[in-house]
Amino acid sequence: MRSHHLRAAGGGGGVLEDLRTELQKVGDAIKGGRSNYNHTHHYSSIPHYNISYDGDNTYISDGGGDMYDSGNRTYVIHENWGTSWTTQSGTIYESEPNPYTQTTVGSALGNYSNISEFKVVAGGYGTISNPTGNSNHDTAGTLIMATTAGNYNSSNNMKIGFGHAGNLGADGSGTTTTRQLYNNQTVNGFTVHAWDISTYNASDPVVCNIYIFLGHPNWGTSFGSFSTYRNSQTDSNTRGVWSEGTQNNILAITALIAADYSNSQYSNRHSDSMLTPIIDDIIADIKAEFGY
Repeated sequence: MRSHHLRAAGGGGGVLEDLRTELQKVGDAIKGGRSNYNHTHHYSSIPHYNISYDGDNTYISDGGGDMYDSGNRTYVIHENWGTSWTTQSGTIYESEPNPYTQTTVGSALGNYSNISEFKVVAGGYGTISNPTGNSNHDTAGTLIMATTAGNYNSSNNMKIGFGHAGNLGADGSGTTTTRQLYNNQTVNGFTVHAWDISTYNASDPVVCNIYIFLGHPNWGTSFGSFSTYRNSQTDSNTRGVWSEGTQNNILAITALIAADYSNSQYSNRHSDSMLTPIIDDIIADIKAEFGY
């Protein structure tokens, strides 16, 4: 690690000054690991649904089985973001959907004046040989994206996280719930907060978005207070999780997790024990890239 990215820390050693300078390591980790970010990797007897990536690199059109009606648009939440939203596409709170082809670090998309302070990297959309072409989960891997604002703070209202928008195929049936999976626990040396927001029991493939917030002693991470949002209408993909308040070097990650496909059914919500190993795998891959 380059020394000019470190500052002195009490007790010797160093603390990363700005996580944005090392975000590419996260991108390399999730790009290399995305093929394993599903529950079947740990439970070989439980198959998962093979989501069709049939839109473009910013959204899924149907997904197969009427999973979506154009959804999974992924936005970086910044300090001008509101507490709820109903818009399904385009600009939301001056933020734009970010492409899953962004495998090298770039600025989050939007017209918010300080949007360039928020850096984004994704694991990829298509395959390595055809990165922009439509594919599917089992060929290309899980759709996953990460963001950080490093040591940037605009005010006490600073926000960092991910939001989603779009339409689901549920068409009003089923249920959407929010569940916390990790609450300030330590996993492989990282402090972890994580949630899933899922729509299920709609006779369509479960839509499971996970939201992970990581900190590390070597990053000098400080979290704000966390907020979640989901639209109660199950035909809506509007949902998200964010940290609000003065922060430092938070790494936020979101991923779309393929449904449990047991007995050719795909409408049952994942159990906690199916999702936490996926989060642990993501953390292990990031740990391997950073070396601590």
